[in-house]
Amino acid sequence: MKLITIIENLFEVCCQFIYWIGQTTGMGYELTNLLIFVIIHPLITLTFFILWRKAKNQQQKFKELAQHHYANRTRKS
Repeated sequence: MKLITIIENLFEVCCQFIYWIGQTTGMGYELTNLLIFVIIHPLITLTFFILWRKAKNQQQKFKELAQHHYANRTRKS
């Protein structure tokens, strides 16, 4: 099976899923697509970016604290 065929099949399955969500909720394909790709996905991406930055900052603080603690221990010895 060619890669382009796999991509086309995956795209078709995804579109059908969005159509199904739109019909099930009564929102329709366009509104469902808009909610998923313009509102929900960017919010999830932004949330994970913020969480990543917080974790990175916290990791840096722990690293600085550990270096400070280690430096104080070596001076006392």
